[in-house]
Amino acid sequence: MQIKTVGVLGCGLMGSGIAQVAAASGYKTLVREVNQGVLDKGLGRMKKFLEDGVTKGKVVAVMQPHRYTRLSSLFPEFCSCFNNADAVIVAPVYAAGEAPIEGATHDALLEGLRDRGHRGARKIDTPDELAAIVKELVKPGDIVVCLGAGTITQWAYALPQQLAALDGKAGAA
Repeated sequence: MQIKTVGVLGCGLMGSGIAQVAAASGYKTLVREVNQGVLDKGLGRMKKFLEDGVTKGKVVAVMQPHRYTRLSSLFPEFCSCFNNADAVIVAPVYAAGEAPIEGATHDALLEGLRDRGHRGARKIDTPDELAAIVKELVKPGDIVVCLGAGTITQWAYALPQQLAALDGKAGAA
């Protein structure tokens, strides 16, 4: 038997939570509540949850290509896969022991992104440049996504503290 519709009796705290999870899971969800005030509060909670979960800001992708062979063999795909990001910051290739391949560089990727119409593509040459560029690009509510399989993970962990240091906030290194 396949469940297609979920019915919830009562829209209090528990009922609205169950309805919210069912709806978010893709089920047609019906709620029955006899008290209009309780229904309004429950629907308000669900609406707030959905609104809070929706990104309203920009998406900034920070990309450190992993391996020259991968960038070379998938170059056209890399040049177009960031089209939905508002901005892209391209870092040097993480070699992972490979020798450089002509045309598979972060400079070439930046050019490829721009050739395919991405107006928000930029590059960095060292990780030390990242925080200043991110600070320039993002505002509260924006999302920074760090992508790659090299040292980008450490950059992502360090970025909040580096941004705080640029702002002169307490706790910054």
